[in-house]
Amino acid sequence: MENKILLKANIKQHKGVLLGIFILTLLVAAALGTVLTIWSNSQKYIKSELDRAGFGELTVWVENLPNPSDLENHIETLKEIEHVETQHLIYSNYTTNEIESDVEGQLITYSPNENRYRFFTDDLLGYVQPPSAITPGEVYVSPSMISICGIQIGDKITFPIARSGKNLTLTVKGFYEDIFMGSSMIGMKGFLISESDRYTALDLILHAGIDAFARDGAMLHIFPTDQSDLMASELNSLLNDQTMLTQYTQAIHSKQVIAGFMLILQNAFSGLLFAFVIVLLFVILIVLSHSIRSTIASDFVNMGILKTVGFTANRLRLLQLFQYGIPTVLGLMIGFLLSIPLGELVAHATLTTTGVLIPKIPPLLLTTTAFISILLLLTLFIFIKTRKINKITPMNAIQEKTNSTVTQIKNPAAFGDNIYFRLALRQLISGKGNYIGAFVIALLLVFFLLLLGE
Repeated sequence: MENKILLKANIKQHKGVLLGIFILTLLVAAALGTVLTIWSNSQKYIKSELDRAGFGELTVWVENLPNPSDLENHIETLKEIEHVETQHLIYSNYTTNEIESDVEGQLITYSPNENRYRFFTDDLLGYVQPPSAITPGEVYVSPSMISICGIQIGDKITFPIARSGKNLTLTVKGFYEDIFMGSSMIGMKGFLISESDRYTALDLILHAGIDAFARDGAMLHIFPTDQSDLMASELNSLLNDQTMLTQYTQAIHSKQVIAGFMLILQNAFSGLLFAFVIVLLFVILIVLSHSIRSTIASDFVNMGILKTVGFTANRLRLLQLFQYGIPTVLGLMIGFLLSIPLGELVAHATLTTTGVLIPKIPPLLLTTTAFISILLLLTLFIFIKTRKINKITPMNAIQEKTNSTVTQIKNPAAFGDNIYFRLALRQLISGKGNYIGAFVIALLLVFFLLLLGE
């Protein structure tokens, strides 16, 4: 009962500071929950989707391949290779909304039997069943094309196949999730087209001869055997040495490299938000330090009196812990709940740049571990900062009370007309610890704002 009365009195007396700590911990929890959701889910989702969609350990972009099946069979004869999957495509520049591409796009023939791709609703809020086929004259694009070209459903994309205006113009039918090269940070872009439009483009290329702009090509997804322990670079060297792959290769990337490219924006966003969390944690520690020091100084006499009636130092320190722990725990809990809709909001907001709809369910184990770590850090910090309570004795309290009743002003005439300045200077010097804390808080916040500006 005594502890409850004292705790209520302390909370009422320091409600302003405790409210500030609650808000800061809420922001920390909300930001941390969001960054962990985006970072962890994007890492897992992209890597799992690359496996589900059947993209090999190594992907080779080839062009002008006379007979793809011959090269596939040759590669599969190697004991380190399990199998090879081929996706036919056409390399071509493209123009849309008066924006001309600076790198070639890839017109990929859509095959519904492969079940590689997931398709978005028109509002990009979820997924729909994959189409049974793509209608000739239509094309599906990555959502990152919205941020790159401002493209929308119904817009036209022109692919210059050959000179003399021999173009392939397609209408955007919708958006698909391209976890292979859908990010705006990757120059190459995939366009899903019908088999009929592929043959139309190939016919234009064939009859154009040297006047052709576009080129026939394919992606070879190479899967090593389970027994193979070759790294991607070693697998690449093996293919170059023992096959004719180098004669047709335009580019080659491992699954890990592609995943790294797809995660550039997510990692950059997560790093920036994590820096914000670290800054706020420093701010919380500074505010706690200042508040605890001020509380002990102002309640020095009261704590001494409480010790005379049987309160121990550890009991008083526990009261301080509960005083600051309650707003901290509430802030962490409410901040975590806020991070759930915030994570969903960020996932949808970044879709048009990452090309991927990041799952919104928070990683409970990782989030719980992070929040418990923060709680333990703040608890340890409070216990360390309240050590001065151990040094308070009833005699010290009586002496402090006696000294506080005497106010001495030496040489009042010396203040002259600058009394306000001198009083302010004396206050600054006597309370320099508090003002240093305020300076550091302002410094950290300004630093982070400048970082955001960059």
